Amino acid sequence: MKEQMSYVTTIKSMTSLKDTVWTLYTQDKRMKCWSEVCSQLFSRPVNLWLDELSPLFSSRVKEIIAEHFHSILSATNNQLDKSKELMLSDPHMNSDTLRSSLNKEVDMSSFIWCESANDLPAADAWVSSAHKTFEEGGGLLMKANGFTPVVQSLCSRLNQSLVSLMAEVEAYRLPQEVDKDVSLLLSNQEEISAAAAEVISREAHEAICSLSNLVAQEIEAVSTPDDSSFSSKHCSWVLLLARFTAAVPKLCPHLEKCVLLQSTASQTDQSSRSRSMAMSMSRSFSKSVSIDPLWSRACETLAQTSASCYRFWCKNTVESISEVFRESLSVDDVTSLLNNVTRWDEIEIEEDAEDGKTIKSLISVPMQTTWCLQNCFNLLCNEVNKVGSHSIPRSLQTELVSSILLQILSVYKSNLQDTSGHVTQAVALQYLFDVWYLSSTLLWRESDKAAEIESLCSSLTKDLQARVDPFDLDVFTPYMQRHCSRQRSRSAVLFGAIADSEKLLSTATRQPQTGRAEQHNVLPLYTTVAARFPLLPVISETSRVSAQTAASKRPPAVSAVAASLTVRLYSVAAS
Repeated sequence: MKEQMSYVTTIKSMTSLKDTVWTLYTQDKRMKCWSEVCSQLFSRPVNLWLDELSPLFSSRVKEIIAEHFHSILSATNNQLDKSKELMLSDPHMNSDTLRSSLNKEVDMSSFIWCESANDLPAADAWVSSAHKTFEEGGGLLMKANGFTPVVQSLCSRLNQSLVSLMAEVEAYRLPQEVDKDVSLLLSNQEEISAAAAEVISREAHEAICSLSNLVAQEIEAVSTPDDSSFSSKHCSWVLLLARFTAAVPKLCPHLEKCVLLQSTASQTDQSSRSRSMAMSMSRSFSKSVSIDPLWSRACETLAQTSASCYRFWCKNTVESISEVFRESLSVDDVTSLLNNVTRWDEIEIEEDAEDGKTIKSLISVPMQTTWCLQNCFNLLCNEVNKVGSHSIPRSLQTELVSSILLQILSVYKSNLQDTSGHVTQAVALQYLFDVWYLSSTLLWRESDKAAEIESLCSSLTKDLQARVDPFDLDVFTPYMQRHCSRQRSRSAVLFGAIADSEKLLSTATRQPQTGRAEQHNVLPLYTTVAARFPLLPVISETSRVSAQTAASKRPPAVSAVAASLTVRLYSVAAS
């Protein structure tokens, strides 16, 4: 009979076969004298169902479950390979719909900031969040987590395969008719359920590990140094794997049920041996435990796999952007200096001469970072926004910003060492302003490289300050620090994707202590370009307070006249 069972390839067929055998076993009249025959032949009772038939069915069902998981994993691998071929192929060879879907994988901003009809579900206002699954959250929830349509499709197919598998296993666990000799069936029902739960949980764990190994192999294949055909498309493919592994725990709820099935079955076995608890165990297939160490370990494995993909992207992004910055920042090249120079602020200062007279002089101090540094941060923000900055874990954002900051500071240090003696005071002041801005804006305190970055900033600051006249440094430092704070406030929105949010919040709430009113809120770049339109004024806090004070000191008669004039003007305008 075992050989004949090898030809049965589905659990549904095994269920029909088991129900048929069970019916024959319970309804055959010859089985009434089976106990007497066994006592005469073997001198002991022999249970044909429990000792012979049930183990055969259980063994074959375990094999079929393992084969099903292998086929599900193989189908997922094939779908991933197909997605890889489409992403690495020529986009002009694909249809418009497919090209649009692939563009969302390359640049997620086209997916996140594009409104669609399914952003808000129709019944969203009538169903509480406690009764909704993650899939029923709508398109906005998918955009908030960075799950693109391709990722949603992959997870949906994987989840549907697990749904059909668990439905077949659930049908196998209890026969269709249990009115006769129920006690005999239920005597080994717990054993059948525990065996099925064990194999499903084990195969689910192995599928997660196999998926993680597959992603690791893909990263290793892409990062091979001999591969000369590496391009940005390979990075997009790795990011797709990162999003897919991060979405599996949320968009595949039946994978969680498979992993927790063994612990759920064991808890049910320990609670009771009665039929009522056996039926409640049947219902446990559709409701899993929310928090469990087994599922936590599985989620941690997938999270680490997703993080490894993001680290591969971070490494390539840091290398490409730091190379651009290294080529742009050069002290020996006059053209590079002119291209990177920005407008300096002209400040009039007063000094007391020896004869007691006041001497006025005009000094120029840096008021913004080097142009190539701003361009570098702009490129970095564009890359981060393409991936979806809100969906990247904070630890990976910290690692990315810290790595690029170390590379930028290393470029400054190497330039100072290579061009020792050729750095003028103006270049040193500009570099000093850049270092202050970098340390005050992009240094994440929770980073593992924070101490190294602070040490490098400190050494660069001392080296640059040594190249400036001490008297000029004492005069310029307060104005430069004030401009650095103002630059940090102005660039909070532009570089918000890479800057520390806590520092940006503290900068936004703090008002700069300036001795004069700020004329506009537009970052000045060049003085030779005449403004076509007047710049928008900025109302400082001091001007608001002075206006309120003047209004409070105004006589009541003047206020009444102003109010009456305002009413008359409105009435004339209305007529």
